[in-house]
Amino acid sequence: MRRAFLLIAFGLSLGFAAGFAVAYWRLSPYHRIDRLITGAAPPETNVPPNYALWRDSYRGETASVQIVMLGDSITRFGNWPALLGQADVTNLGIPGDTTDGVLGRIADGNIPPGSTVFILAGVNDVVRSVPVERTLANLERIVGALAPGRSIYLQSTLFTERAGLNGDIAEIVAGEKAICRRLRCTFVDLNAVLAPQGVLLAEYSADGIHLTAAGYAKWADIVRPYLLREGGKRQPL
Repeated sequence: MRRAFLLIAFGLSLGFAAGFAVAYWRLSPYHRIDRLITGAAPPETNVPPNYALWRDSYRGETASVQIVMLGDSITRFGNWPALLGQADVTNLGIPGDTTDGVLGRIADGNIPPGSTVFILAGVNDVVRSVPVERTLANLERIVGALAPGRSIYLQSTLFTERAGLNGDIAEIVAGEKAICRRLRCTFVDLNAVLAPQGVLLAEYSADGIHLTAAGYAKWADIVRPYLLREGGKRQPL
């Protein structure tokens, strides 16, 4: 009897400790539990500051574009013409953007037919507690909309230094691989170099999510062979 009581007490203590850890560090599945308890809709509709200004500034950027870097602030903060050594690159990253936003921006008409598109999105969905299923559905729609007449490279959503985000990111990455098995796109595993253990390496991390100059250099090294496959340097700097 005493042994059974001790086992029950130990199990309850262990469960309490696990629950505390999930809540305190926001470990997976914190975001899903939070939505079930509060009944709140995921805040995917939140628009980042100056979003309209960013979006308007990109309209019409198609004249000599052959390579499109599409995504959020992680993409935006890279100087892609310099990183890739090519002039025909446009950066369509918007700080704070989600997969909902990226999907909506396809209609802006600044991703020309015949271009090579590198997509990186998803971390802001996780930060805002957007369900993984919605993120993957958006990514599939993005790839499906862009694939006809273009070369699409779906890059793995980057792991962070924050354990509370990486559980959902791992699910998204698995889904991204599956998308490229079903649709006309190539999966590019950035995490294999930048976060080989499922956590963004400190030497590549500026703040736990965004990249250092060394991180961008590694990213460019990963992308460059795919560009060579697409036909080499068309407009070198």
